[in-house]
Amino acid sequence: LVENVYSAMGIMLAAATIIIALASRHSARALGRSYGKEFGLMSLFSLGVAAISFALGSFLREVLGISANL
Repeated sequence: LVENVYSAMGIMLAAATIIIALASRHSARALGRSYGKEFGLMSLFSLGVAAISFALGSFLREVLGISANL
């Protein structure tokens, strides 16, 4: 779909941020919490895990010489 891996990552991060915003709005209302704090926590954990996974995958691809030519 997208040739450049960094463009794909940007699209994924944008989509994830929108999903997190919607989920944060729902949980903040349901639990009576601050939307800003809920969004911040969910973003930190979700996007943090995504960034760590991307970095680890990139590192292992270089170390192991793995190439996925689709």
